[in-house]
Amino acid sequence: KNWKFAIGSAGTFKALENILKENQLTSEGINPSGLKALKKLLLQYTHMDQIELAGLKPSRQKSILPGLAIALAIFEAMEIKDMQISRGGLREGILYDLLGRVHNEDVRARSVTAIRKRYQSNSHHPRIMSKTAEKLLKKLHCEQDMQLELSSQQLVHWASQTCQIGLAINHSQYHIHSAYLLEHSELNGFSLKDHKLLAVIVANHRRKLNLQLVENLPYSESQKRQVMAVIVIVRLAHILVQAGQIESLKNISLQITSSEIKLSGTMKWLKKRPLIHHALLLEKQYWEITKISFILNFATKSNIAVAQ
Repeated sequence: KNWKFAIGSAGTFKALENILKENQLTSEGINPSGLKALKKLLLQYTHMDQIELAGLKPSRQKSILPGLAIALAIFEAMEIKDMQISRGGLREGILYDLLGRVHNEDVRARSVTAIRKRYQSNSHHPRIMSKTAEKLLKKLHCEQDMQLELSSQQLVHWASQTCQIGLAINHSQYHIHSAYLLEHSELNGFSLKDHKLLAVIVANHRRKLNLQLVENLPYSESQKRQVMAVIVIVRLAHILVQAGQIESLKNISLQITSSEIKLSGTMKWLKKRPLIHHALLLEKQYWEITKISFILNFATKSNIAVAQ
């Protein structure tokens, strides 16, 4: 009741307005009298296949009648006197998403937790991997256009939380299974584009890199470089939790440019962690097939200080 503005963004509302305009039932927007007049016109037909009205596209022929019924019910139930039409559309799930944010919670976070529990991914690994990724973000130095925005930092967290869900299918190549589940599962608050992006990051969080997946994303070159930075953070976080604990990164620094990844620290730190050392050497090999150099800059503490 007492709506100041009513805006319709669904394709059905756009189609209804177009028909009302073409049949001189409205000059702009949708109102109850126009909808009722259109109802009378449509009831003249005995079958939906027979419907022919000015402004009605063939693709809408079988859906316009139920669409009109729903529109009439909405106008009546909500006592809408006039509705203007948005030329843009709302992505699926945005109202559910915004409802959560009004109450200081992000529905996407709930969706990530739900899918992790659904596939019985243990909570310990995602927790320590996410914490490690947060530490790496604080150590990160990037080129200006690769500085991670809040949305990219959230992607780091969500990828860390969901990268192991594919273990529910098979331990072999589980990151590929995780990516498939993320892309094709229902995740409230995520657009289809977001599904794909999260899946690409998770698919690249370990083992052999498939950067063609990044290239295929419908993003600008600057946005793709941000995605690359996210992938680097998630891969390194995965490596650093080899021992099943949150590692101290006190003397570690990370630099990322469009052509180089440099992880620096002390040799003392590295020698105390042989599993991580071995994994980092393998990581260097994985990056060799790309155009990006992966550099391990571990030396004595005094040498690091001089280099800085």
